[in-house]
Amino acid sequence: MILSSVWPFLFLCFAAFVASAAFVGLFIKFANKIALVDVPNKRSSHVIPTPRGGGVVFVALYSFFGVLAYFQGALSLNNFIIFSAPVFVAVLSLIDDIISLSARLRLFFHALFVIGILIFYGDLPALPFLGWQFDSQYFLFPLYVLIGVGLINIFNFMDGIDGYVSISSLAWLLLLASFYSGYVSLYLAPYLASILLGFVVWNFPKAGVFMGDVGSTFLGLTFFICILETAKEIDLTLWFWLICLVPFWVDSLYTMITRYLSGQRWYEAHRLHIYQKLSVRWKSHTRVVLAALLMILMLNIPLALLSHVFQDLGPALLLLAVLPVIIIGYKIRAGLLE
Repeated sequence: MILSSVWPFLFLCFAAFVASAAFVGLFIKFANKIALVDVPNKRSSHVIPTPRGGGVVFVALYSFFGVLAYFQGALSLNNFIIFSAPVFVAVLSLIDDIISLSARLRLFFHALFVIGILIFYGDLPALPFLGWQFDSQYFLFPLYVLIGVGLINIFNFMDGIDGYVSISSLAWLLLLASFYSGYVSLYLAPYLASILLGFVVWNFPKAGVFMGDVGSTFLGLTFFICILETAKEIDLTLWFWLICLVPFWVDSLYTMITRYLSGQRWYEAHRLHIYQKLSVRWKSHTRVVLAALLMILMLNIPLALLSHVFQDLGPALLLLAVLPVIIIGYKIRAGLLE
């Protein structure tokens, strides 16, 4: 069985990388042929029409792996249903690209997917805080609904410059794979990292294709499931993940609040995020992505690992991770019109 020994699985990961790179290349040709391209506008961070929707490739390869894992006994039926949810949110994004669903309707379905996952999941992991264990499901359920819906949309917000979401996600997946225990870190993380690496070949440093909403929403919900599963498999707390994902959610939240307080329509599309303003100031997508990757590797991941060892210090370590992003946002006037 492929999932029962190391070398067959490593070969599967290599095959996934090759397949991803090959199919994304074919997708680019197909997208150009049917004019499935993202045409630059005043809110764009790119200057030439670029094929979009390349995320369908890694959604398809992820689906193949899910079916394989189920039939080889690595996933129970209940978990198979849970891990299938990102595919459905990707399909929703594809439908949205075709018929343009309203924001409210998208949020409704996002919440529906997240609530469904939480119901299937059962008891939610407690949140340690200064010696206390917050385990009330009445408190945790709405908190995790907010986090799940938030991550789906935050990953979408962050997919605005070449390679940002794909490179950052790759770093987090490789970190997760290093734990090497449980389905998520043992199988899913290295396999999904292999797929993303094949996509990165075409997405960075100069994007020949965008993953689109199909890919970004899929990744957002996938990481939400990882939050739930790794709490059970490896005892990773919510603090661990909040610290890891600081560059994404703090940027989104800071920009949204700033836009709201300044009287803007905060729910409308824009390019006022911290990473977008930096890309304009530095005149480079690559520099921003590498700077964010350096922050993830040198600050966020070490602090997240410390929060895993000293779980009661999670809030303090989270504050240390959040402050630099807020300071940068304030310095460059993120969320504010020039």
